[in-house]
Amino acid sequence: MKKKLLFTALIGLILSSNAIQVEAVTQSQAISWLQSSNGKYYDFDGAYGYQCVDFVRSYGKFLGQDFGGGISYAYQLANNNYASYTKYNGNANIQAGDIVILSATPNNGNAGHTGVVVVVESTGKLTVAEQNYLYPGEVNNGWGNNPVRIHGGHDRNNYNMLNDGTKIIASFRPTFTNGQPLTVQTPSTKKTNVQIADEVIAGKWGYGDDRKIKLTQAGYDYNTIQALVNKKLGF
Repeated sequence: MKKKLLFTALIGLILSSNAIQVEAVTQSQAISWLQSSNGKYYDFDGAYGYQCVDFVRSYGKFLGQDFGGGISYAYQLANNNYASYTKYNGNANIQAGDIVILSATPNNGNAGHTGVVVVVESTGKLTVAEQNYLYPGEVNNGWGNNPVRIHGGHDRNNYNMLNDGTKIIASFRPTFTNGQPLTVQTPSTKKTNVQIADEVIAGKWGYGDDRKIKLTQAGYDYNTIQALVNKKLGF
């Protein structure tokens, strides 16, 4: 989302040169920080509210590896390189702890979007910590006033499930002290397919395409759930 970063020339020089660095953290510490950020608000630069870029810049500060300076919109991050980060164009090479950059489309105000991967799911989809991004049905507190939320089921090439071209176009991997990928387990609070089918019948997941989007983004297979619903209803 739009960010006009207001730094003096001196501060800009310090950040761009990474003159001030602290020791990098481990990947597991990074994931723990992301999980603890759920529901929190980050305003890194004190301008335009709580934007997605504010969150990833705060993540970079926690890592001791500055990230995200010199841009006005989130998608422009993909055009830059940042010291201590390994950049990957496209969306094939992604692991937990990576910062992902999304394309600019009308549905995100042609600004793009950015977040941090918490889990690479067994399906290849992603669980992402992201600020100022809403799932269907979530309360919208207004532009630039929505907290960090952890969302599952993001498709790399159809991120918002709207088929509008919103996809991950690049990722940045921090330098972790362990230097190795980390297997992170999805929280065990996920409900069973049978429980979700009962909730669908009760109307808790909406109807039609809205239901399909919500189920998919929550990490459930729509066809499997719908088959259970049909069976329970005797269809």
